[in-house]
Amino acid sequence: MSTDPTLSGVTWAQASEALAMRVGRRARQSAAFAHIGTALLVAAGAALLWRAAGPALPGVPGAAVVGVLLGLGLVIGLLLALRAARRVPRVGSEDAAWALDRLARTEGRGLAAAAARGPGASEAAFGTGGLSAPPSVRLHPPAGLARGVGALLLGVLAFLAPERGTGADDEQPTSGGPFVGVSGEGTEDG
Repeated sequence: MSTDPTLSGVTWAQASEALAMRVGRRARQSAAFAHIGTALLVAAGAALLWRAAGPALPGVPGAAVVGVLLGLGLVIGLLLALRAARRVPRVGSEDAAWALDRLARTEGRGLAAAAARGPGASEAAFGTGGLSAPPSVRLHPPAGLARGVGALLLGVLAFLAPERGTGADDEQPTSGGPFVGVSGEGTEDG
């Protein structure tokens, strides 16, 4: 376990408050990314299916239909994400202090230093020797991040997919004769 030298002047109470805020933010992001990613995956899948086999709409470019489908998926995902993020319970500084105490292996002295106030905190923290600075904690990325990035890539693929009837295999040579180059000289197909 390593401690961050920038945290040497930070008290255990401040470190537990900061960790509680970070863990709460990460939990809200995880809930949001999961819903946004799912809605965008469904919308991007529908856009790809429409590009591949959907009916052609006269006078409407394919990119516009894909944009509407992806936009609708994004709006639905954002609404679901906001609802889910509001439902994430608050992370208390007591829970974060307990976690910091376990990570630092201080056997309750870090928890006492974070929770107690006044002279009792000092005695609890330094009663049986010194107490090191609170450890720095690296959190994992939010849980739904990979799903969101995958949905974004699938949406880009839906925009880049060729429209029906414009594929390379649809191009037929107009005649069986020689290919006429840019300069007008005839060259034989190889």
